[in-house]
Amino acid sequence: MSRWVKIIFFISLALNFAVVGVVASKKLGFHKKWRHWGMQHHVLKVIPEEKRPQIKKLLEEYKKSSPHRPGKMIRNWDKFEGILLEENFNREQFLTTFNKELEQHNQRWVNGGKVIADIAELLTVEERKDVLKKIKRKIERRHRHRKRRHDERH
Repeated sequence: MSRWVKIIFFISLALNFAVVGVVASKKLGFHKKWRHWGMQHHVLKVIPEEKRPQIKKLLEEYKKSSPHRPGKMIRNWDKFEGILLEENFNREQFLTTFNKELEQHNQRWVNGGKVIADIAELLTVEERKDVLKKIKRKIERRHRHRKRRHDERH
């Protein structure tokens, strides 16, 4: 066999093993859907072990009362657009619909503030400092890439 045929054969063999390996690992369940833990996971790591059950309970109650609705205002834009494009524009109907959506959107933030206050009551000053330090570090890491891209443009 010539040298080029041997090279092509080994490349083909390697690609076949790679494809078979990916398919087999998918079938065996090695590639589960990745899920973001969320900020509460990282905060709970900093909180002392004896206070975690109380704080987990508070966080679970918050999750049940305020389900996450990402982009709800944007998805409901069709409602607003329908009202705006009517022949006889009804200002009151538009403002009522818009303010209702905005109120639901903001309620999550209001409830989140209450949960943060409830958690802060359970912690000492030093524990609160540790939690805030962890949150700040996570936020800085999350926005580091965006900040770098923004700095390059300007």
